[in-house]
Amino acid sequence: MSSDLSQVLSTSVIGSGITWGEELEDAFLYTLDPSKGASMVHVPFAYTMDALAFALDDDFLSASGTLVTRRATTRIFESWEVVPLAVADQIAFTGRLQSGALVTSHFRGGLSRATNFHVEINGSKGDLLLTSPVGYEGLGGFNLSGAQAGENLHPIPVPCHFGPDDNVLSGNAKKLYELLASDILAGTHQTPTFESAVKLHRLINGVEKSGVVSRDI
Repeated sequence: MSSDLSQVLSTSVIGSGITWGEELEDAFLYTLDPSKGASMVHVPFAYTMDALAFALDDDFLSASGTLVTRRATTRIFESWEVVPLAVADQIAFTGRLQSGALVTSHFRGGLSRATNFHVEINGSKGDLLLTSPVGYEGLGGFNLSGAQAGENLHPIPVPCHFGPDDNVLSGNAKKLYELLASDILAGTHQTPTFESAVKLHRLINGVEKSGVVSRDI
């Protein structure tokens, strides 16, 4: 990617949490409990920032955020029971990569009728745009576009092996196990490590410390 864009200057990300909106399935009720570590900050936002840092081959140097709860309640899809929403459903994030590139992001609960996933990477010699009708990178279905020099933005084919399996969630786990098997058998180093997890949780911790959840009343 760096060879196509040269120096990455900035990246902007818009994402939708899917959950944490007007309603959610009973199976995801646990994501409303701050103690479970499965909020929008910990899952769609963190997954996306992790993937972005990996794609850019860079690490976050600093991070700050604003966490806001705009919906006081949400509704269980199956029973229509109304329950409190005790975690952030809005995340505004600003970070700086070690390369100096600026990263800005806004994640919101639920889904949008306009833009659900938009990642724009601006480089000194080109631009990339990654979009999806679903809320974040863990669910696939991407459209990739790019341009260099005097070009207009044009579609870039996404290789078939980057597409989601029929069951996205189990397919993601399967691919991780395949990478782990390759690392063990072939001596490669493709699987995320404990150090990778530490870096990601430091990022999450930085956002949580700087942006304590506030609720409008």
